[in-house]
Amino acid sequence: MGQSNGNHEHLGRGEGRGDPRRVADVHAQTRRGLTQAAVFLAAAVAAALAGIGEGWWLPLHLFVVGSLLSAISAGALMLSVTWSAAPAPRPAIATSQRGLLAAGAVGLVVGRELGWTQLFVAGGAAVIASMLGLVVMLLRVRREAVTARFAPAIEGYVVAVAAGSAGMVMGILVVAGPAQTRLADLRAVHLTLNLFGLVGLVVASTLPFFAATQVRARMSRRATPRAMRASLAVLVAAVTITTAGHLISRSSIVAIGLLQYSLALVAVATMLPIYSTRRMAWAGPRVWQLATGVGWWIAMTVARAVATLRGVDDRSVLQALVIGGY
Repeated sequence: MGQSNGNHEHLGRGEGRGDPRRVADVHAQTRRGLTQAAVFLAAAVAAALAGIGEGWWLPLHLFVVGSLLSAISAGALMLSVTWSAAPAPRPAIATSQRGLLAAGAVGLVVGRELGWTQLFVAGGAAVIASMLGLVVMLLRVRREAVTARFAPAIEGYVVAVAAGSAGMVMGILVVAGPAQTRLADLRAVHLTLNLFGLVGLVVASTLPFFAATQVRARMSRRATPRAMRASLAVLVAAVTITTAGHLISRSSIVAIGLLQYSLALVAVATMLPIYSTRRMAWAGPRVWQLATGVGWWIAMTVARAVATLRGVDDRSVLQALVIGGY
């Protein structure tokens, strides 16, 4: 496990290695969460190949809501518990959160495709409730952490889920709200808060730690808690600027927010460790996958800024971001 600058600041009263059962407990929960993610991923691929639904909405939401959110829920808890040495959430609580998310995702896509507005709204509300449940579990892990050096990641997860929950509310309004709310601008806000807010902030908060663990190296000395919190703040500000630009229909402001986001990602990349040749050889394709993923993410963010300024359809850019970057 990578370590940050020898910082062994502690939270709470624990001075040891934390709950000895935490890793086994949280890994059992993670396996169930990733299995759920795999089921939704298979359903998304099958729906896309079979041409089920109107356009790409159904397979995209099966993937993002069902698969990606299941993976984020499982992964964020697993990393938070493992890194912080806090006890794992109770199995019943984690199971309830996963079940609520799965039921909500199914209700969301079925209700939308069949035109059953009440089912769509209920499904969306269930997904939001499951995300708020995830926030509660993450805050408990943060409070009961033995070591504080991984706190910036947990804080990033909480902010990301809050942004995503707001984005989900916008998505419900686009489909089921009053006629005057069904605007392209609200749809763009929904996409921004979920793709760049929820998913993006989770990934950005994880990278400085995860990049080190992939090669069993120490974290970069540049990845201090202050630097990580500062990069998170800039990313959150960029998401806020982009969202505001969409709400007031100003493409220039949207582009400014997206370009700021891409620059913040470059700053995050500078906090990743510089690998030795020996460690790169040991890690193999994982290093290249991580590097190309970050590069693709930055490139697609810039591409969306350019598409926004030109006033062209950015659907293909968003698809490339989801599939190639995330």
